[in-house]
Amino acid sequence: MPRLASRCHLLFLAVTAFLPAALPADEPVSLTVPEGFTATLFADDDLAHDVFSMTFDSQGRLVVSGRGYVKRLIDRDGDGRADEAQQFVDGPESGAQGMYFHGDDLLCVDAKGLLRYRDQDADGVADGPPDRFLKTEVGGEHGPHAIRKGPDGWWYLIAGNMSGVNDEYVTLPRSPVKHPRAGVVMRLKPDLTGGEVFADGFRNAYDFDFNEAGDLFTFDSDGEREVSLPWYRPTRVFHVVPGGDAGWVSRNWKFPDYFLDMPPVVGAFGRGSPSGVVCYRHTQFPEQYRGAMFVEDWTFGRVIALPLAAEGSTYSSAPQEFISGKGEFGFAPTDIEVGPDGSLYVSVGGRGTRGGLYRIQYDGDEPKPETAAAETDAQPEAETVAEKPEKPNAEAPTDQKELLACLDAPQPLSSWSRKAWMPVAEKLGVGPFEKAVLDTQLSDSQRIRAVQILTEVYTGISGELASEVSSTASPAVRAAVAWSLGRKPDAELDAEVLQVYLIDPDATVRRFAVESFASGAGAANAGDLLPAMSLSLVDRDRFVRHAAMRAVGELDDATFRALGKAVPQLGWSGIISNTAGFLFRRDPAQTRISLYAVRAAQLALKGDHPAELKIRATRLMQLGLGGLAQRRGVPAAMSGYTAAEDIEPLERQLDDARTVLAELFPTGDKVLDHELGRLIAVLTSYNPDVLNKVLAQITDESSPTDDIHHLLIAGRIPVARNSTQRAAIAKALVEIEPKMTARDWKEDTNWTDRIREMYLQLVELDTELPAELIEQDKFGHPGHMVFMNGLSKKEIPRAVERLLQAVNADEDYAWNNDVVFAIANVMNDETRSYLRELYEQMPLSEAVTMALSQDPQAEDRSKFLIGLESPQFEVISSSLAALEQLPAELSADEVVPLVRVLRRLQGTKQDYRLRERAIRLLRRDTKQDFGFAFGDSGAIPQQGVIDQWTQWAANTFPDRATELTGGNEEDAAQLRERLAAVDWEAGDAARGAEIFKARSCSQCHSGAKSVGPDLAGVARRFSRDDLFVAITQPNRDVSSRYQTTVVETKSGKLFTGLVVYHSVDGVTLRNGLNQTYRIEATDIESQRLVNTSLMPAGLLKDLQPGELADLYRYLQSLGQPRVEATAAGGEQK
Repeated sequence: MPRLASRCHLLFLAVTAFLPAALPADEPVSLTVPEGFTATLFADDDLAHDVFSMTFDSQGRLVVSGRGYVKRLIDRDGDGRADEAQQFVDGPESGAQGMYFHGDDLLCVDAKGLLRYRDQDADGVADGPPDRFLKTEVGGEHGPHAIRKGPDGWWYLIAGNMSGVNDEYVTLPRSPVKHPRAGVVMRLKPDLTGGEVFADGFRNAYDFDFNEAGDLFTFDSDGEREVSLPWYRPTRVFHVVPGGDAGWVSRNWKFPDYFLDMPPVVGAFGRGSPSGVVCYRHTQFPEQYRGAMFVEDWTFGRVIALPLAAEGSTYSSAPQEFISGKGEFGFAPTDIEVGPDGSLYVSVGGRGTRGGLYRIQYDGDEPKPETAAAETDAQPEAETVAEKPEKPNAEAPTDQKELLACLDAPQPLSSWSRKAWMPVAEKLGVGPFEKAVLDTQLSDSQRIRAVQILTEVYTGISGELASEVSSTASPAVRAAVAWSLGRKPDAELDAEVLQVYLIDPDATVRRFAVESFASGAGAANAGDLLPAMSLSLVDRDRFVRHAAMRAVGELDDATFRALGKAVPQLGWSGIISNTAGFLFRRDPAQTRISLYAVRAAQLALKGDHPAELKIRATRLMQLGLGGLAQRRGVPAAMSGYTAAEDIEPLERQLDDARTVLAELFPTGDKVLDHELGRLIAVLTSYNPDVLNKVLAQITDESSPTDDIHHLLIAGRIPVARNSTQRAAIAKALVEIEPKMTARDWKEDTNWTDRIREMYLQLVELDTELPAELIEQDKFGHPGHMVFMNGLSKKEIPRAVERLLQAVNADEDYAWNNDVVFAIANVMNDETRSYLRELYEQMPLSEAVTMALSQDPQAEDRSKFLIGLESPQFEVISSSLAALEQLPAELSADEVVPLVRVLRRLQGTKQDYRLRERAIRLLRRDTKQDFGFAFGDSGAIPQQGVIDQWTQWAANTFPDRATELTGGNEEDAAQLRERLAAVDWEAGDAARGAEIFKARSCSQCHSGAKSVGPDLAGVARRFSRDDLFVAITQPNRDVSSRYQTTVVETKSGKLFTGLVVYHSVDGVTLRNGLNQTYRIEATDIESQRLVNTSLMPAGLLKDLQPGELADLYRYLQSLGQPRVEATAAGGEQK
């Protein structure tokens, strides 16, 4: 049959009418796009403020949502820009994280789960309150997100790791995941009456999409606070497979990509904040982008294109940066969709950034295909190789045109596309689509769509049709049929039919066939499929084996036992896969430890096998030990180095495994040795020779990440240290920071805490280590202050002496607050002199104030008075304590700051307690009393009394009166006037870096001790004006991640800062001075979150126009992102 071109452009005319046919040339946008593409602004913030998500409705109209709104954006005059916003509903209150129109009704995801807004009268406005179909926990930014309708007609919903999706959400017996954890992809029945968990183990993937083959892809976030630590994993694009576990266990333990139970990773991109994902299945873009995944990174303001190429049963990609902000332009992408016109639409917003919509159109010279479907590179099948497709036949029968319109529909899974092709498909019936599946004159893409339409609209692929297709020459079509068999599984499917697919020469076909078997296809004849399933367990393709392991978990007991008898004949590869499958059958409510799996793994490790097989065996042993996780009482740094369950009762039974590991380590294979070392830690080796082997891996050339890995292992080897081992450990510890500096590797918030935990674990095993450490030649680096914790009182003076030696030896010594607090441990004339010099450095002044307050001297009085202006409770409290110890003084210099602090301390119990102390000082100094009420009865504003103090001070010191009510925040309008006068081109990044440091910015936004957000990419996602307004008014839009927590203890102490760790045992806070406090739960009187930032106002005060330009140029230089893949499991690139 001759190939016919479809006329789906006519079919989709109705939906494209709402979008412009061409873009105006006079609307330049500061976005960088590839040559041949044009970016224009479709809607600005006035129509689309702070957009969270977007979609196209069933009529092809663009719909956006933010906090408290869903509205359509309409371009009435066709000029390429929306000129009207039509409100669909005033909700959801939290904003929609994901949206999909099912006809005129909207399914959307809010902070609490899945909603449906009905529009039964089709007037474009929701009829009333929504129906709630699914309720999850409120996970903030890590809650439920996107929803789409898959190629099988089922609903898919993705949710972050704080959504609380657990076993109760699994209502279907063949759910690929039965005991979900962390973030999940859910699969819900078309009528939403039941569901399953398709995959789990994600951290916080926001969006996903399906490619032509029906495979699902998502972009998951990294653990940004753990960067450069051994368990850090970058942002990754996953090919999501049924039952796949993406490996996020906790912030301190994530699986590496090479684990046998990990799903495929097709791209890795370092740090970032993943948001939107879409697969381009239209015709406007050039061929290289058709079928590509487009993923968004909010942090670095970029869109990355990943053209997918088949690689075994999964995909590889050569990613490229497709869109990025240009110059000072703020670009914070939150969602992405393909419109009916074939353009790419990108929404921006999030966390108070400017909202809007951009349209990316290709207007280059590449010719467009005559059909709406993308052609494949596959050759026609053998019997028609010589036959060339005929030109489009304008006289083709109407039903043939309609069939092709369905098969060639662009973006076929979108609401607007389904609105067009679905009624036609229902009208045509099953027959034409079954014929299309077999029609070798059609392209692979068209035949695959025929399979998917049969699956979604009808009852799926019959056994008879599957049998016929099994001999077709196209592996893509065979794979589509194998995929379909599992979407509407027939338990009675003839074993011979499925077996052909299970042993197909193409890996993708085999993977889909195994997944279908796991879903229940052919379940009634499972015994007849054992030979083929056995081969799947030893398949040369890793992800076919992955699917087979999951399928083993679905076998009934008798079939599983029969399989177990057959597998040993296939060798150790089969034994490992089958044993892992056995472990997946277990109920996690029962013990997860399997000595059988441990012994199988140790036997595999002892054998003469390739490193790849032994790496799989190490993971099997981990699984046999119940997996890895942080247990109560185990430091967070040890999460990936301890068994999830207590294995101490099994000590003697695990001795053989310890012996095998001791003999095998090291092998010279980096990945294998990495995991052998991890197992040595998990099993707690007691062999001194093993410790020597582990320490030998730490060299002058080894990376600091690998050094930390080996030091953590050493911390799990409880043997007495000799002097050589002690010196090696001490040297390794002090050289971590110099190695990091030499490589210019980053440290983030959790770095210091994890290094401290590792160090204290080593000290617990060797109390002489601290003394050895401070005598190391390189001791004294600012990063070494973490090691002060392990010192005894008698060792501290020597440590401070060594520290000052390092300071004196380096005229460019990088002082920080930790060093200030360290030398304050020995307060004498020398250290006090250092502190007073350091006070002149703005970033250190508050830490110096706190240090000097321990033994206040009269000459430092002015420092304590300035300390009263601090936003930090601790600095105010320390300053008040110092003034309380100094003699009374009646002067404007003392009274004015005390009155100012009175006026600031309003509203909370913590404020009132500090205010009482300020009042007592004023009464002492002035001998005045205006009837202030102390105690619980005084924990109210008492504004009248405060006003009396203010008036008295103004009368007594009239020349200082204006200071009593002054503020620090600059008005936004005034700031914008200042910014307009700046010559931005004259900015210099080097000078800006000095300003950044001098204004204390680096104190909170750089390195391991940062309590503010990483500013990498900040100038790419914020416009220049918005960025400077945010700096000037830090309390305007405070992300929940950076809101201040105030803790009051039962003894009356106050602590403020960001929560860096929270558990049932207590809370750990880090304040703006980078001090860390651990408060036990039993000591906490109250704990509350306040919507303020630790960042002080007034940071731009007194900066000249040229200095503003310099600062901005420096901010632009921070954190240029990378697009190339990140090496798995080790060195950063």
